[in-house]
Amino acid sequence: MNRVPILVFVCLLLSLCYSCQDREDVVVRVYDKTLSTADLQEMLPVYDNNLDSVSIKQQYIEAWVARQVLLHEAKSNLKHNERDFSQELEEYEDALLIHAYENKFVNQNIRKEDITEKEIEEFYNKNKERYLLKQPIIKVNFIKFPTDFTQVELTKRLLFKTRTDQEQKKLDAICKKDALNMYMQNKWLLFDDVIKEIPIKHYNQEDFRANERQLELADSSCIYLVYVLDFKINEGYSPLSLVRNSIVETIWQEKRISVLQNLRETSIKKANESGEILY
Repeated sequence: MNRVPILVFVCLLLSLCYSCQDREDVVVRVYDKTLSTADLQEMLPVYDNNLDSVSIKQQYIEAWVARQVLLHEAKSNLKHNERDFSQELEEYEDALLIHAYENKFVNQNIRKEDITEKEIEEFYNKNKERYLLKQPIIKVNFIKFPTDFTQVELTKRLLFKTRTDQEQKKLDAICKKDALNMYMQNKWLLFDDVIKEIPIKHYNQEDFRANERQLELADSSCIYLVYVLDFKINEGYSPLSLVRNSIVETIWQEKRISVLQNLRETSIKKANESGEILY
């Protein structure tokens, strides 16, 4: 038997197999660019399994196709000088390098954690006009229970009073066992945030001033025990505790500007002294 035709046949068969395999791996081809299954997989985000994965994949494929088509058109229709972005790329790289160095220098020299309470208080006192109270705030303790909760009266007696250590432990045990949610801190909160969790929207400052501060409320799914500790609306300035994070951010930004200015001045002075700046 002539072995040459057989060898040719085998080579053709292998070639066809590899060709089929390549086609199976290619999701779409646009001009001389191909999007493979592996490439597509890398592009896809981690998404909820309940979502339509086919639809999500199709969106990414269509976006890739549009990009390649427009890129081909741009290369075909722009002159060489119109396609030269070397200067812009160099300037962009320079900006990225400077930005990275400045961030590293700042992180090595100042930290938000090092801003002291004294600095925060001094800034607050000097800049109170920035912190006029423009919306209602409230200090409140509340506990949210399911409607079948059976120890309402006992919990009210514990919540609506100054508790001994033993009584606090008892209240903690009740909440740990049955509460759906709770807040027991003595901090100012935005009223608009609180009413997202407990139904006291129709109450106002006059209600609370009239000693209506110990509330038992209910809706179709929950029982709410609410103890209003304090309440303010458009009165003076926001408490320091409420604006503390904002002040820390402002102080840090001011320090950052100062540190960067010092870095630039020091760097220029160093270059001048070493004769690296010539006019």
